[in-house]
Order: sequence, then C-alpha cells, then structure tokens
Amino acid sequence: MNNRTITIYMRKNINSAIFSAPLNLVKVEEYKEADECFRIKDTGSYKSIVICGFRSAKEPINLIK
Repeated sequence: MNNRTITIYMRKNINSAIFSAPLNLVKVEEYKEADECFRIKDTGSYKSIVICGFRSAKEPINLIK
C-alpha cells in the first residue's frame, strides 16, 4: 500500500498481486459469513476480495503439551 493504492499480494513476490485498487474507490464492508473476515471492494471496477484474520485474535489459545 502506498498513499494512493492498496494492493494485496499472494506471496512476497511483487508479481503475485491478486487485488489492487485506488484508495479513493475502496469500500470496506463486513463479511457476514465469518466474523474474522471483511470484504474490500473497488467501487470503480466492482472487483472485491475477502480478507480474513487469525481466529486466535478472538479466541483463547489452547496450548497442547
């Protein structure tokens, strides 16, 4: 992400971009199918991507010893 666009990459490689949109056209929405996810929409092209965080951020971590 720079000061004008947001880009989502599949890997560390710069050629692995799977979504990119100008920030002034981005809309972030709730993703109702999973609490830990949200949808980023490009209102100019109507493309979107769902981003999910780690469940451990909301649930206790159970350590196996």
